[in-house]
Amino acid sequence: MFCRIILRSPVGSFEFRVSSFELDCRLNEAKLHRAPNSKPETPNSKRNFMKAKVYVTLKPSVLDPQGKAIKHSVELLGYHGINDIRQGKYFEIALNGGLSDEEALAEAERMAREVLSNPIIEDFRVEIER
Repeated sequence: MFCRIILRSPVGSFEFRVSSFELDCRLNEAKLHRAPNSKPETPNSKRNFMKAKVYVTLKPSVLDPQGKAIKHSVELLGYHGINDIRQGKYFEIALNGGLSDEEALAEAERMAREVLSNPIIEDFRVEIER
């Protein structure tokens, strides 16, 4: 049995095929190299992590048909007084706590500019939280 992993980005797509046996071996190897009573690191571990929040929205000059459809549906459900709805994307990124605030902000902004947004039609905003 094989596990198929596909990574997609604006630059291109990459596909990997890993056998379930090879994946099992790698997981077991990772468990062996861990300290005896240590738990695997997760974003919710007590370790010093930072969180980057990235908000991506369409530029004001770009039409938003999905936002218009959402507005129409919300009005049909009985909500009133809504002038406009624009949809967007939200990302939470766990960063290594060893970075300074300036380095974390720079990395998150670079990622937002190069990967998470289309700068032709979208704006983004980044917030860093400890």
